Amino acid sequence: MFIVVGLGNPGHEYTYTRHNIGFRVVNRLAKSIKIERIYSKYQSTIKEGLLNGKNLILAKPKTYMNLSGRAVSALVNGYKIPLSRLLIIYDDVDLELGRIRIKKQGGAGGHKGVSSVISYLQSNVFPRLKIGIGHPLEEMDIKDYVLSRFTPSEKEVIKESIKTASEAVISIIVEGIDKAMSKYNQRKG
Repeated sequence: MFIVVGLGNPGHEYTYTRHNIGFRVVNRLAKSIKIERIYSKYQSTIKEGLLNGKNLILAKPKTYMNLSGRAVSALVNGYKIPLSRLLIIYDDVDLELGRIRIKKQGGAGGHKGVSSVISYLQSNVFPRLKIGIGHPLEEMDIKDYVLSRFTPSEKEVIKESIKTASEAVISIIVEGIDKAMSKYNQRKG
């Protein structure tokens, strides 16, 4: 079994914000591999299916970004999976718009959702896929920036990076994280 968690905020008003890129990748992935079984469990919306003969759980926490760890911990404990079989997808203001980066582990890098996940799991040793959302201008507060929507000129770049990130997730599950890292870490969405 593999659990893929996209971080974001529940609620229609957040759907297309920069902070919800993780949710959007999970939605794209579910559609591309035709996952149709959807239910609520472990404080998350869950989409369950098969990928290459492996059970796949796609999850979107309902706990809001800053408490993501609560739902992720419930998923890991509920499904009894090792952290190596967990993949967290989230936005990164320090990555160029549209660039994706896969890592086996690491710190939160100032991301409050990831900080919550690390705190609840009591570990930073889990795979993650970050998607660059660009950095705000100096006069803009980071919180306002991540809760803003992409500009018309950014939308096409983000649409392509969501597609690429979805392909990268499949690569991680099917080919392994090392192969996926060498394949996707240098590409731009």
